[in-house]
Amino acid sequence: MESTLELKRWPEFRNYSILPEGLRIEFKAGGSYSQQTVKFEDIGFEVQLLRYKPSVIAIALFISVALNISFLIGFFLSKAPVLNDNVLTGIIMVSIVFMSVWARMLFKFDKEKFLLGVINIPFWYFEKYQPLVDRFIADLKAAKNEYFRKKFFKLEEEDDFQSYKDRLIWLKTEGYITQEEYKQAIAQSDFKKQIKGF
Repeated sequence: MESTLELKRWPEFRNYSILPEGLRIEFKAGGSYSQQTVKFEDIGFEVQLLRYKPSVIAIALFISVALNISFLIGFFLSKAPVLNDNVLTGIIMVSIVFMSVWARMLFKFDKEKFLLGVINIPFWYFEKYQPLVDRFIADLKAAKNEYFRKKFFKLEEEDDFQSYKDRLIWLKTEGYITQEEYKQAIAQSDFKKQIKGF
């Protein structure tokens, strides 16, 4: 079972760790860092896929600005004898940096997979990460299953028959135990009930 998943996209990262009580998430994005632990009770497994891509208007605006800057640089180059070389170099460098930063923000073709629950959990879902993310989600689901089985499936001495039966029905309905396990647990608890003389 994979207990950790590390996704990197410089300078950002997303790290996930399966703990006995839930999932720890660490995000670094845009110079900020956050960490939280999501309890198994708050994790759902309904999936939503989102794909982000720039709009046609944003692309058209980018091309328009790029062309205008190119014409402006061409104009300044034609006036090169009048302008200082350092000023001309500065204008070109500022233009390149500005357009590069804007292009990186604009053409950020993100794809994310969300697990929808009380707290929605996002994963980057680029092609190279898809098998890792899917395998980790399967392991997370198995860990949640095991958590609820350990917490509610065992018959404790202080349990009364009806509350234990209600727990078993809930476990079966949620898919944490099979129909066969449910029947065996009911039979076992009924046998203990008769022995105790309830």
